[in-house]
Amino acid sequence: MEHLHIDSTDSCNMEGDPEGESLSEYVKRKETDENLEKLARKLGNELKNQPATTEPDFSFEKFEKKLRDAGDQ
Repeated sequence: MEHLHIDSTDSCNMEGDPEGESLSEYVKRKETDENLEKLARKLGNELKNQPATTEPDFSFEKFEKKLRDAGDQ
């Protein structure tokens, strides 16, 4: 297994001790209004850019074809 180097600075160039900082402290530090707004914008853009989904075909004919195809394997 490959061991990865743990960088002690985060994306905001803030020093952090991975062993000394608790998860709740880290979340409090990172969960700022600005970061939450960035996340919301990013997720909103991803949602807008998703392709439109079509309704699934639950007809018996489609099921029967899949059943036949699976039986041929």
